[in-house]
Amino acid sequence: MLWRILLWLNRKEVKNMAKIYKINPEKFALACVQSSASNLKVADKLGLYKAAYDEAKKLKDESDAEAKKQEKKSSEETRKEIQKFFNA
Repeated sequence: MLWRILLWLNRKEVKNMAKIYKINPEKFALACVQSSASNLKVADKLGLYKAAYDEAKKLKDESDAEAKKQEKKSSEETRKEIQKFFNA
């Protein structure tokens, strides 16, 4: 019986992780600059870093908010399903 609950919980986690991105804005921005053309001026590289960081930070913030929302929803659903399982 316990393995069924664990299997069900695992499936819920995989389903819920679909829209969550784990990204480090600093590393992403640095990778963008490192992969840019070598003939870019320092000011252009700094602008590229800032733009890449801002976009990655925006995605991370949205993803974190979605993860928090899904975690809350998932925990409520899990609680209801477990109650339903034991009450059936």
